Amino acid sequence: MTMSLRWKITLSFTLLVAVAFSLLGAYLHVSVGLHTTQQVRESLLAEARLVAKTLPEPPWEPSAQLQRLVWELDDAAGARVTMIAGDGTVVADSQHDPESMENHGSRPERIQAVQAGWGSATHRSNTLGVDMLYVAVAMPGAGDAGTKRGKAVIRLAMPLTAVSMAAARLRTVLGGAFLVAMIAAWLVSHKLAGSLTEPVQRLVRVARRVGAGDLEVRAEGIEGGELAMLAEVFNNTVERLAGLVAASEKESRYYATILEQMTDAVVVVDEQRRVQFVNRTFGDMFGVEVERVAGQLPEAVSLNYQLSSLLARAVEQGTAQRDEIRLLHPEPRTLIAVAAPLIGDAEAVMGAVGLLHDVTDMEKADQVRRDFVSNASHELRTPTAGIKALAEALQGGALDDAEKGPEFVDRIIETVGRLGDILDDMLTLTRVERGQELLRPEWVEVSGAFDRALSQIGAAATANGVVVSSQSEEGDRVYADPDSLHTVLMNLLDNAVKYTPADGEVVLSGSKVPGGYEVAVSDTGTGIAADDLDRIFERFYRVDKSRDRAAGGTGLGLAIVKHIAEAHGGQVAVDSVPGRGSTFRVFFPDGSRT
Repeated sequence: MTMSLRWKITLSFTLLVAVAFSLLGAYLHVSVGLHTTQQVRESLLAEARLVAKTLPEPPWEPSAQLQRLVWELDDAAGARVTMIAGDGTVVADSQHDPESMENHGSRPERIQAVQAGWGSATHRSNTLGVDMLYVAVAMPGAGDAGTKRGKAVIRLAMPLTAVSMAAARLRTVLGGAFLVAMIAAWLVSHKLAGSLTEPVQRLVRVARRVGAGDLEVRAEGIEGGELAMLAEVFNNTVERLAGLVAASEKESRYYATILEQMTDAVVVVDEQRRVQFVNRTFGDMFGVEVERVAGQLPEAVSLNYQLSSLLARAVEQGTAQRDEIRLLHPEPRTLIAVAAPLIGDAEAVMGAVGLLHDVTDMEKADQVRRDFVSNASHELRTPTAGIKALAEALQGGALDDAEKGPEFVDRIIETVGRLGDILDDMLTLTRVERGQELLRPEWVEVSGAFDRALSQIGAAATANGVVVSSQSEEGDRVYADPDSLHTVLMNLLDNAVKYTPADGEVVLSGSKVPGGYEVAVSDTGTGIAADDLDRIFERFYRVDKSRDRAAGGTGLGLAIVKHIAEAHGGQVAVDSVPGRGSTFRVFFPDGSRT
């Protein structure tokens, strides 16, 4: 959660006051402590010098007389009095038994006094267990052969409680002053910040309404200074913005009406290839809601990489692009697409617009015509030419040949049978191309359908030395037209048996998959090259034409399988490795009827 400007100013000013008082308090605390300590030291030094004049000249020896003397001096001076001999021995002390006290020769205040005449130190008293301020004065007169080290010393000491009490009083006063100052600073800064930020907040509220689309609102009641100038500039800007928006909306409605009435699909993307607009035809063609596509990438909207690539090239190269696009979703379509760059200021590309024209029906009609004429002519010419050649041979005398005559007749009958197979497959393909119109789907027991197909293919498999088997779960069912399902199984098994060498294996299997049921036929045959995989489901397409014809295929079996799968709303796929075999998979979706 962000903090408002008013609170930021209030807290900043209050923090500044707090820091200033903290620094002042720290300074006063240190100053008072130093000042008080210095006063006590000077007082002790003066008293120590007076005491030194009243004491007998050293050397000193412990005695009751000296002990009574330091007691009297303690009462008079109000400070602890200690007499230290030249060797550091405590001769008398006003607050402790001198015989139990350790040698004071190493005490810093004594060393300073011996060297400089007087010394001072602050440390904890081992005897009394409190912090003390010590002042020592060297006694004039006797010493060890004139050395300062051997001089006797009179020392006065006072606890630092006075300093502590002064510091405590100062802290109390400063604490109260700090509290009063903080309250005053808070109130003053809060009120001052409010007077400064209220016009800003008013501008913010107006700006939010403008951002929400209210172009009639204006910033009013802001007077004096820079904020008044800012409000005036803001109002003028909103006026201009309202005019531009009105003109833009009018122009947008004009162009939107034109685009919505177009029968071709239109898509507009920005320089980042994000969709900005699609018309209603585009939504119908790609099965999307036009209101929800803005800001998405073209491939996410259309599920088509070709369209996305075409628009990307138009943006990147800055030139018009043209291509043919194949759609699979929501239904197969062929589109002629043109993408042109949108040029903005300074000749910069700011996006692209794509125009897509549906030529699916035209292409289908033309392709069907060309395929039928070409493929039918090609497939029928070979057997008819063979029949004619055999008939002419019989007419020329082979009929009377006891050996050749019957052989030629058998070949004519075989060729006529092949013609019949081609015509039957062409009729079957014509029927399945009509899609669901002729389908009668129902729930079919998989095991029964597999057994029926295996019984029919068994003789051919035995003749080729191929082992055929099936795999499925007990109780499996597939929603399909029974006759069409049998056609699919027979075509796939027939191909697998024909192109699997002796001692090979063909497996017919079925399995439940998400959304439906999948039938697969796997073999250990010759396999299919990668270049041919995309075309094997075309009518009359053969990987090896001479071999296929020798095997007796019509070239329509896989095309029939594909159209039956698509008529059921499913699909067909193939995986193959040359020399290792192939696996054909047909997916049948679950039906809505049970």
